[in-house]
Amino acid sequence: MSAQLELQPVIQRLPSKPYVLADKGAGMVIRSLSSILKKADKPRYIQYNQPNSLAFMVFDIDYPKAILAHEFADVLQPSFYTVDKYKTTAHAVYVLENPVHRNHDSLKGPQDLFAALEQAYGEKLKADPGYSGLVMKTPWYRDHNIYYPEEAFTLCSLTEMAEYVELKQKPASYTKKRIAELADAYSESRNVAVFNLARKEAYKAYRQFFDAPFEVWHQHVVQIVEGIWTSISPNFSSEGHQYLMSERKATAKSIAKYCQNHLSQQGWQTYVEMTHLPHTQAKRGKVGGVASGQARLALSADKREQAIELKAGGMTVREIGEMLDVSHTTVVRWLKSYQDQR
Repeated sequence: MSAQLELQPVIQRLPSKPYVLADKGAGMVIRSLSSILKKADKPRYIQYNQPNSLAFMVFDIDYPKAILAHEFADVLQPSFYTVDKYKTTAHAVYVLENPVHRNHDSLKGPQDLFAALEQAYGEKLKADPGYSGLVMKTPWYRDHNIYYPEEAFTLCSLTEMAEYVELKQKPASYTKKRIAELADAYSESRNVAVFNLARKEAYKAYRQFFDAPFEVWHQHVVQIVEGIWTSISPNFSSEGHQYLMSERKATAKSIAKYCQNHLSQQGWQTYVEMTHLPHTQAKRGKVGGVASGQARLALSADKREQAIELKAGGMTVREIGEMLDVSHTTVVRWLKSYQDQR
């Protein structure tokens, strides 16, 4: 069923100044969304997700009967399909009821779930893995039609989408060892991978920038993000993926602000002092020897003491866990035990 798109739920989720392409092969430019909506001649492609908010999940379906892709794949139907008038190809567009925020202070679970679902749905829908994931077919472009699978516009939830697939990757599983496994991932999986690798490197680097102006620190994080993307991008099959400078700067700014607001010089000094005491070094030296089991127990107790000191120094549970190489639940258990004993 072809229909006039109910624009408001889509418009209110689009960037206020999106990237647009007038047509294939045209240069990408930034335009005001309000000015786009006023013009009779709309651009053929438009940016859909904001730098720090994911409200759309879009797939490029490039085979006959594209509007039945969800039925062939046995997955949740999209909110709508944007179909080329003179072809059978389409974009399957899932409009999220609750957008996923991806600032540094945002919850990581929804971001990782979004990335995992994007990969799983892309595979089941047999979507084009070379699709850049930045701009979609503009729903109100003159040569596009809209098809509603349920004969009405619907919003989607990640929870409902997850009921139709078996996810391959677990939340927060992006490490250097797993980059090769992400080779067939879709756009957001790549972005989350870059974000998680960059933030960990930034945590280590920040101790050299305690007294530096924010812009100096921000530019250093931009270089970290660019370096990580350069190093891992050859592992991805989607050569057309566009990771724009504006997106890199937004990611870097989020990480840089977080470090500035949450990592203190006092916390780092406490960490260095606690991890380089003579008895701590001696315990490390015994780990590979005959008394390795006892040494590990001693190190565990020592880490518990460090966790208590780092918490007092102002660090968060997650930061302490990453610094001591233990799960955040372990840190919570140590801190709770300490409080109970007081």
